[in-house]
Amino acid sequence: MENAAGVSLNTSAFNRTGLPALSLPVGFLPSLVDGKTKLPVGKQIISKNYEEAEIYKVAHAWENNKDWHTCA
Repeated sequence: MENAAGVSLNTSAFNRTGLPALSLPVGFLPSLVDGKTKLPVGKQIISKNYEEAEIYKVAHAWENNKDWHTCA
């Protein structure tokens, strides 16, 4: 549980401010523990209030232009 405690620090500011945010899977990186295990990596996209549509446009463009599914 201690290792996961800092994970929510990346999202808490947006939860408090109410700004729209989206976490998008973008690929995989090798684990620092063994280097063989692939861990998922995400990109966080944040926008101004009431600009959710812009987040979806960015996420859609990323998914259509990157072949992240085959990075594992």
